[in-house]
Amino acid sequence: MAIRTIGAYIATSDTIPGRRRQLTEEDIRSLAEHAEAGPVELDVNHDEQVTIRALCTKAELRRTDSGALGLWVEHEVDESDLERFGDRFGYSVGYATQAVRADPTSDLPVLQLIVDSENFADDVFEGAIADLRVQFNVSAGWLLQYQELPPPAVIIAIGLQFVASAPWDLAKAALYDVLKSRFMHPRGGTPTVFKFKLREIDPETEKRREISAQVITADPKMLGLALNALEDISANDANRYEFDSSKGKWRQG
Repeated sequence: MAIRTIGAYIATSDTIPGRRRQLTEEDIRSLAEHAEAGPVELDVNHDEQVTIRALCTKAELRRTDSGALGLWVEHEVDESDLERFGDRFGYSVGYATQAVRADPTSDLPVLQLIVDSENFADDVFEGAIADLRVQFNVSAGWLLQYQELPPPAVIIAIGLQFVASAPWDLAKAALYDVLKSRFMHPRGGTPTVFKFKLREIDPETEKRREISAQVITADPKMLGLALNALEDISANDANRYEFDSSKGKWRQG
């Protein structure tokens, strides 16, 4: 097995023409706080369902030639993985800002909403938050991706135990209405990537677990089927799922 070391700026505060939102130096410093040396999985083309194993050997703040602040990282990667994915493998980062914080005094179930910054307008983002607050204690932010113009993407994170509970049915209907009305067809019928993150913390060990489930669709009916079937995977051991539209059910990713 041949190992190659690859390195690049995965994010900088350089201005990117045509983008609605830019990374600030504060954003870059925040990213650096979470960058640690050690084993990692790198997403291929920002797709969490397609990953390669790597070893992060360096992560540090550096000034670019233009004077912008950048986060430089180096990874040791199996050369065969680089050859296998070729042009699909890009070196960049997806970053979620925090625009709205959850209310610590609320008894409603916490839901985190992360919305792609390039494909959805501010009024769509704000309207979705207002609608969701009827049933959820909402935190929200923008997803910034800078490798290329990404597909429309929406991330919904919610407690795993809540999805398996009786109140989920009522909340699920409200969530579906918001996703269907606010986040379908943002760019000429382009399918939206809906990513559901079901999270839990073991109260005894404080060990965290997250189930990631992705459905890519421009069809409201398909989105409804995927949302209805989330309970089916909440008790499973696997951590990654992709929705099989031909069978109308989740399969392990």
